[in-house]
Amino acid sequence: MKNKIITYLKFTLVLGLVVFLYGFANGRNSQRKLEDINVVFSSGDNPFVTTKMIKNIMKRNGVSLNQSIASDLDLHHLEQRIKDLSYIKNISISVNIKGVIKVNITQRRAIARVINSNGFSYYLSEDGIDMPLSREYSPRVILVTGVEDYKELDRAYSMIKHIDSDEFFAKEITGISHIGKGEYRLNSRINNIVIDLGSLEYFDGKLKKMKAFYLKAIEDNSIYKYKKINLRYNNQVICSK
Repeated sequence: MKNKIITYLKFTLVLGLVVFLYGFANGRNSQRKLEDINVVFSSGDNPFVTTKMIKNIMKRNGVSLNQSIASDLDLHHLEQRIKDLSYIKNISISVNIKGVIKVNITQRRAIARVINSNGFSYYLSEDGIDMPLSREYSPRVILVTGVEDYKELDRAYSMIKHIDSDEFFAKEITGISHIGKGEYRLNSRINNIVIDLGSLEYFDGKLKKMKAFYLKAIEDNSIYKYKKINLRYNNQVICSK
């Protein structure tokens, strides 16, 4: 009986010590000041956003190294303010027990640059979000002209994304022009060929036929004879010099 009591007392003392140390550590950590900010970008990201930009946003929202209490930070608020940058696709912020903020960021990827008749220009992301031009990064993407409003851009987006997702087209098509009444022309890298696509109806089939023609013409070196290709008519690829 005596041994059971001693064992019980030892267990109670050990448990009490653990609880005390845990509470003590939590108390210290709750008052720990912010030591550092570690910004991590996803591998292969377009560098529209820099570490300096992220730190400046956090500073404007009250985050200060060696002054801010780590546990007092509103991480959700910080995430929302950083995500106000349209370049940001996903973000997560956490703070470790050492008082270091870790910011994980995935940026959007631009697939086209749109220029309207007034000279206003912006990037279009792979998920259909428009992004302002950046001083930090100028990606090589398809140039889209003649698209004056978001309604027309929505119609063209599927074709732009289709071109971007195909390795051949992504390298070969350098420009897309809306020429009015829902009709488009494409600019080719090889020999500066102009491709008359016509309407966007069945554009995927038209591009498939164009690709087959290009691959054959490149193989026999006849592609350099042509300056214009007409894809307006179903099941036809009409070429002219």
